[in-house]
Amino acid sequence: MQRDQAKITYLDHSGFSVETETALLIFDYYNPKPDEEGRGTVDLAEVPREKKVYIFVSHAHSDHYNKFIYELAGVRANIQYILGVGVPKGGRSAAILKPQDEFEDGTVYVKAYGSTDEGVSFLVRVDGMNLFHAGDLNWWHWRSESSLSEINEAEEAFMHEIGLIAQDRPLIDVAFFPVDPRMGQFYEAGAEHFITVFKPTLFFPMHFGGSIHNIADFYRKVKMKRVKIMPIKHRGETFLYMKQE
Repeated sequence: MQRDQAKITYLDHSGFSVETETALLIFDYYNPKPDEEGRGTVDLAEVPREKKVYIFVSHAHSDHYNKFIYELAGVRANIQYILGVGVPKGGRSAAILKPQDEFEDGTVYVKAYGSTDEGVSFLVRVDGMNLFHAGDLNWWHWRSESSLSEINEAEEAFMHEIGLIAQDRPLIDVAFFPVDPRMGQFYEAGAEHFITVFKPTLFFPMHFGGSIHNIADFYRKVKMKRVKIMPIKHRGETFLYMKQE
């Protein structure tokens, strides 16, 4: 694999792995059980030994964190855990990041940003690419259930966090961001605003429930010049990204 190239695999829910020239990054890997076709898991034994492995957990919700990730240290000794504040360390050495904290080790640079739920979101720079994993950062507007003041508070919180990220002017190559149809009407509002502000080259929807068909209309609604919305079809699906100069 070359520099400026990444192999991206959808694991489940908000879980993705990203393999680059020098590293394997694993985000919010909570489900160790494969699907009926045997897809959607990470086999660290197949990862070249010279690559560093980083496991990111944005927050401690059970659909983002599972303590089984610490068992993976028995398969691969050189795992670096990078956790949002509030995530249990499981007895392992880990970098614990709160919003605005940074981590750097010569292979990756990580900056944590806030969330509109628990934990953090992550901006990661590796092998010439910038990746953004939102965790549970989203415009969580439950319009059918919330009062007007609650809806306004949700909007203000989301716009505040997006503004803090925008201050750093990150050029995002690949973004992973919630698109949750449980919110009903305008469920794509947060994702659409994120795309408008940052214009990532590739945009991966996540947190969309049990079936990709739940967000079929998202692909039709959100059409942004220079941004490619990735049409995930199943767990274990792999996409190849090559950065263009």
